[in-house]
Amino acid sequence: RLGSWRREMATSEPYSLSRAAQTLDCFSRAIAEAPDNYKACHAWAMVHFEAVQQLPWAEAVQFVAPAIRGFFRSVALGRGAALQDLLRLLTLWFQSGDRRDVEAAVRAGCDSVSADLWLLVTPQ
Repeated sequence: RLGSWRREMATSEPYSLSRAAQTLDCFSRAIAEAPDNYKACHAWAMVHFEAVQQLPWAEAVQFVAPAIRGFFRSVALGRGAALQDLLRLLTLWFQSGDRRDVEAAVRAGCDSVSADLWLLVTPQ
């Protein structure tokens, strides 16, 4: 809840590394307490995704692979909400697929989700 509150309260200020770090710390603690919690994993991935979208690339690049890992985890935990997470994951992969850390995150993540989930994004 603290991480969600931090995300909501900080929308009026410019996105920054410190804002992302503070929010990620809250969600990381939540995941440590409940590793199979879809909401915490999804929120953790979203903070990384928002950082990639809003920070200059030199700062944002560090958030790409963790965002991909987070979205794979949230897809594995919450099949009902998989479509948007898969689309975000694909966006990151297409933007940064040439990076080794991104390639490693995608390879590892593909093993964690069912192949039939990819059919959700085929019409898109």
